[in-house]
Amino acid sequence: MTTAVLLLVCSPVLLFSGEKKKKDKPDPCLPQPVMSTVPRVPKGFHRNVMFAFDVDEQGEVSNVKLTQSSGDRKLNQDLLEKVKAMKFKERTGCGTFHVPLNLGPDI
Repeated sequence: MTTAVLLLVCSPVLLFSGEKKKKDKPDPCLPQPVMSTVPRVPKGFHRNVMFAFDVDEQGEVSNVKLTQSSGDRKLNQDLLEKVKAMKFKERTGCGTFHVPLNLGPDI
């Protein structure tokens, strides 16, 4: 299993380990979220909420865990359900990735 880091602060950004040259193409095996399924922290909420989960080759999410609470039980549960419903683009032959997700405040 490989790990990719997905950081969402206003807009999703996939962080890659290692150095990249400007002409390099992104690794096609890194999970790319379908943007319409990405959850957002409500406006006016100023804490990061973090989750970790796995993404399989078909783009399905599993093993979702809350790793940093918002401090609001209802918001945590709402975001957990939205993270479970996230979809990623298919990546045939790439295996399963473990993805840490940081949902930052929507400014």
